[in-house]
Amino acid sequence: MEIHGLKRLVIRSTIEIFLKDPDLRSRNGLWGEAYLDLDFSSLTYLSDVGIRWNKASSTQELIFKIVSHEWPVIYMLTHPDYWSCSPLRAFGLRLAAKSIHCFKVNRIIASVRHVVALLKR
Repeated sequence: MEIHGLKRLVIRSTIEIFLKDPDLRSRNGLWGEAYLDLDFSSLTYLSDVGIRWNKASSTQELIFKIVSHEWPVIYMLTHPDYWSCSPLRAFGLRLAAKSIHCFKVNRIIASVRHVVALLKR
């Protein structure tokens, strides 16, 4: 598919951008890419994807493990919009995340886009 005479670039992950253009970092003064340039075997990766912690059953447990130095080096990915002082908003976000996962919304959207692209050919 071409847009304005240029081939459409399909990127599934930002990592692909750096793999396709290895000099991108140096040309733009970037120190590195968050996933490509780290040795994940030497650290603990913490994430709140799905509005829950991947290495702890609660935020209190996570705080305890961090403060007690259970993990000497951590890499933490957080989504601040997941965490809210409002129980209703927090519940709504949790429900939305569960629904997206349950109904495979991202897969459905990708399939629809694929079909639309095929129809435009």
